[in-house]
Amino acid sequence: MAKSTFVKYYDKAVSEGIEEYTKESREWFFNTLKYIRSVRNPRKIITDPTLMKRPRAIIGRMFMYGYDPKHAKTLEYYDTFPLVVPVKIVKDGFYGINLHYLHPFDRARLFNRMREYMLFEGRADQPIATKFRISFDKLNSSMKFRYFKPAYKKYLTSQIKTITMLVPPKYWEVALFLPTENFQKQPKRTIWRKSQRHIRGNT
Repeated sequence: MAKSTFVKYYDKAVSEGIEEYTKESREWFFNTLKYIRSVRNPRKIITDPTLMKRPRAIIGRMFMYGYDPKHAKTLEYYDTFPLVVPVKIVKDGFYGINLHYLHPFDRARLFNRMREYMLFEGRADQPIATKFRISFDKLNSSMKFRYFKPAYKKYLTSQIKTITMLVPPKYWEVALFLPTENFQKQPKRTIWRKSQRHIRGNT
């Protein structure tokens, strides 16, 4: 079995003495992962052995999946392979933060601030023992979480086109920087610039 992409780069960072969730780690993961072509195929990354199959999204955890928006023709742009932290479950799907709508450094900034609300469940050695205890009201009430606004989207269960795959918390920082975004209609850098203008309140 091929080695997991998540494990490969997590182990590489550890071996080089990179401390997680620091300025150094942001720069290291960004520079190391930005040109990886092997993860640009969603069919390949969705089968990574580190990811865990789940029948549905769970609030506060991180997921990857294939997605086909119901109203794709009318959308200005959209991501067909989201990286989402669900925030609110509704009857026909869920609302969540698709981190791909943010530049990787902005993803890391938001993530570091959200880590204040991490909740540990079960044993520390369990692969999914950690989640975020967050809500829309909590995120929307503080300027420090302003990065979430352009990334907050609704996802319909009926439009999820692959198995919903959970990213274990140990590999969250790797997932933040892997170039798995698959935007349609506009280039990712254009979308990131629009998100940055939204964050600054210029839209």
